Amino acid sequence: MTTIECPNCGKRIPDDQLIPIDATQVCPLCREEYLQRIKEGLNPEHQAGGHHLRRIHLKHEASIRSVGYLYFLSSITLFVMMVVLIPASFSETESQGLVPLAIALFYLGFSVVMFFMGLGIRKLKRWVRVPATILACLGLLSFPVGTLINGYILSLIWSAKGKMVFSEEYAEVIAKTPDMKYKGTNASKVLLILVVVILLLILASILIPSLMTAQ
Repeated sequence: MTTIECPNCGKRIPDDQLIPIDATQVCPLCREEYLQRIKEGLNPEHQAGGHHLRRIHLKHEASIRSVGYLYFLSSITLFVMMVVLIPASFSETESQGLVPLAIALFYLGFSVVMFFMGLGIRKLKRWVRVPATILACLGLLSFPVGTLINGYILSLIWSAKGKMVFSEEYAEVIAKTPDMKYKGTNASKVLLILVVVILLLILASILIPSLMTAQ
């Protein structure tokens, strides 16, 4: 039996159960809603197309937004590293203290950059693709964990679905479908937690020696 996706709700049903309405066909559950939209003067085909487009890309959209959390975590990591270096800049002589102070200021500036990139990713801003791509390409050199994570980020951003998610057309679709939310699977949640744990372990491996040295 052939199944077809309803253009209104996206559910797959047998093709012989679709109900023809004007130039389209909808499933029995959507018939009344579809007719009501016509009565209210709305364009149901356009709205259905928007929901359909969002539904197709919703999982990919959620995956891209989740990358924003990694940038936030990186921002926090850099900020903490900056805080650790500040005491060292005052504990040395004036000339020797300039080096850790310069590094601390670099960490602070980069922390701010990563924070705003996290916001850009979370809000699917088009401008964030260029700096994210540059950082991801540099991150590929951090074999093996960095290579895997940044390779995944590049695939999310530059795949066909990624280009659509960052497009102006998709931004309009999001504005028209605020009710649509992605419910992540347990596997995706476990993967995100695993990545965060790995990054925290990397952070700990950097900070603990620094704190012991400072003492």
